[in-house]
Amino acid sequence: MNRTGLAAAMFFCLVVLGCDQDWPDRQEASIIEGTIEYEGQSLVDATVVFVPQLFQHKGKRVPLARAKTDSQGKFLLTADGVDDSLSQQIIHGNYRVIVSRQINGSETLPGDFNRDSELRYRHETQEAYSRPAFRLRANGLFEQE
Repeated sequence: MNRTGLAAAMFFCLVVLGCDQDWPDRQEASIIEGTIEYEGQSLVDATVVFVPQLFQHKGKRVPLARAKTDSQGKFLLTADGVDDSLSQQIIHGNYRVIVSRQINGSETLPGDFNRDSELRYRHETQEAYSRPAFRLRANGLFEQE
């Protein structure tokens, strides 16, 4: 095969077949759908942010993932700056978890869960979904499933 034919074959593989896709496959990413409780009650209308502890994957920046809790304290993360069709595929790895709930501009949760958060989550599953549950306490302690 001459150089022109080789270049055309590589172009076809990279562009048409998608061989150059740098977003993770199912073994490297999955959906995170979880729940948060505070003092035994569903934490409603809180912002949840997963900050990657590994900032590169296949040479690309790993984005933050964020969500808002609903009336039952449930959240479904989406990755910042990622195409809508892939935004719920969160790259496996270690994350620092930040939980914030503000009312009239004032934080209602202890700093242990936001500015000084010690919450960590290891996202690694062979399933399509990962379902963490966080139980936060006013004294800064927490439980995680």
